[in-house]
Amino acid sequence: MKLKKSPRMGAFLFPGYLRQPCWMHMTNGGSDASAAQDKFGAVTSATAIAEKNAALFATQKTALASSAVAAKILRQVWPSDAAELSAAAPAGVLAKDGVKSAVIDMPTLQVAKENLNEVLRFLRDTPEFAYGFLLDLTAVDFLNSPRPADQEENSGKRFRVVYLLRSMLPERRSATIRLCVAVDENEEVPTITSLWSGADWPEREVFDLMGIRFSGHPNLRRIVLPDNYRGHPLRKDFPVKGIGEDYLIEDLLYKRRNVD
Repeated sequence: MKLKKSPRMGAFLFPGYLRQPCWMHMTNGGSDASAAQDKFGAVTSATAIAEKNAALFATQKTALASSAVAAKILRQVWPSDAAELSAAAPAGVLAKDGVKSAVIDMPTLQVAKENLNEVLRFLRDTPEFAYGFLLDLTAVDFLNSPRPADQEENSGKRFRVVYLLRSMLPERRSATIRLCVAVDENEEVPTITSLWSGADWPEREVFDLMGIRFSGHPNLRRIVLPDNYRGHPLRKDFPVKGIGEDYLIEDLLYKRRNVD
């Protein structure tokens, strides 16, 4: 595998397909595992991180169960024991080299929109969690999803707003937690800009591309597309070929003539 060197950072970067957040790899042990470690050091080194995170998540699961926000969690899924995942996982393409694939995912919590800020503040400010960094804010459209469980897991609603949080403590920086809010069309989600000012632009992007509005946002307007763009192109029912953008050109020419 050929590595690319970043001219700005002076560091070697793996191609994007290796930088996956939810897939880790477990070794089978013995000489095969040792050989796999030598051959796939960057891949199998994720095993140690996954094991460390599993212990951390187990402690946090117990702390959450006895916390004041426990009743506000509608649904929670925590990573299973790494050994169980390794045993249950199907053989992957690296199995011949002694590497077994397993899903070692982050914890996922689902809350109602009215409890969003309270739970996020708890995850940020409680020392046992200390998830102080908003890693990402995005959304999913489950319209006509072929997976039957999606409707049940998303409370029968169309959209899911997803928040990824990471701790900046040195011993926890590899751990990430996911928090989800189900929202239907014409529903609004409270902004979290009072907790993370950096959520301003990601919320605008979700509004721009998915059409989900954030109540209380200081400046909720498009950020990627022109203000007069029609529709939200990341929705599942948006035409694949678009709706035609001639009107954008006409508006641009009209404005240009008036400016000149």
